[in-house]
Amino acid sequence: MTSRMKDYLDNVMIASETFRYIADPLENGKVSVPLLVDDYRALLLFASGSIYTKGDFYGNVDFAPHYLKMMFTELMGFSTFTIVRAEGTSILPVDEEAILSKAFIEVEKAFLTLYDDK
Repeated sequence: MTSRMKDYLDNVMIASETFRYIADPLENGKVSVPLLVDDYRALLLFASGSIYTKGDFYGNVDFAPHYLKMMFTELMGFSTFTIVRAEGTSILPVDEEAILSKAFIEVEKAFLTLYDDK
């Protein structure tokens, strides 16, 4: 996760604006409720040198997407959080055209569903 993204979260996670603390913890231990619950939607464009979505060892070290999804959906209350990935940009040989082509197709699909009224 980039330092700019962390800085962004540090600046928008404001008690009584994006979330509210509650007096009694929920059953799962959570002590806050989200306040951005009016159908906010997020699309994360995520690039990585490796491939983390194969379900192998490296999926366990891919913490940023999981962390960001929790921050946006569970802590702030966004109704939709979608991730589009451009993966394998450092795996030799790099097929940049195929990687970007796949990512562009996924972005187009994501935009169609992101703005689709439910």
